[in-house]
Amino acid sequence: LENMKTKRIIPILIAAVMIIMPACDDFLAELLKLDTEWVEMKFYIDPDDQVGLVEFDETVHTLGLDSLLKAHGYSRDNIESIKVKQIKAYVLTNGFVFNPPLSSIICHLETPANPMLDPVKVAWLDPVPTDTTMVELEKYEDDLQAYIMEDLFHVTARGNLLSQVGQNVELQANIRFVIRFKSSETE
Repeated sequence: LENMKTKRIIPILIAAVMIIMPACDDFLAELLKLDTEWVEMKFYIDPDDQVGLVEFDETVHTLGLDSLLKAHGYSRDNIESIKVKQIKAYVLTNGFVFNPPLSSIICHLETPANPMLDPVKVAWLDPVPTDTTMVELEKYEDDLQAYIMEDLFHVTARGNLLSQVGQNVELQANIRFVIRFKSSETE
């Protein structure tokens, strides 16, 4: 009788472990990541900008990576990947919306410290929704570690201008990265 109980319990225990293990992996993955603060980039549509593809001002940024890692008890050696988590763009000038004047937006990232790294597309939106002042861009899933580890990086925004504007239109893009760390098993 005791042997029969054991034979019934073992498959139940195995099934329970198989259900719990993926949840543990997800929990561990959440513990091994860090979301950065938002990085702000302001740019303008100028009245002199002609209809068509327009490159907006590129802005130099830093994440303060070393202090961020230190505050959370990590080092650069622990980083597995750095990817875009979220990128949003806002029209800040009252009375203006995205479409028109912009029908598409694309953002690139590059680093001045390492000219060997070609600019990489990090986010885009095409078409831009009409009559809105805030949009969330689609993001590429590329690992940007090589760019962000250089400390200083440029974010360049380009857009397809449908019509000229009568005044400077101020826009802002906010970008946030997610840093994933190696588990002690993969080191």
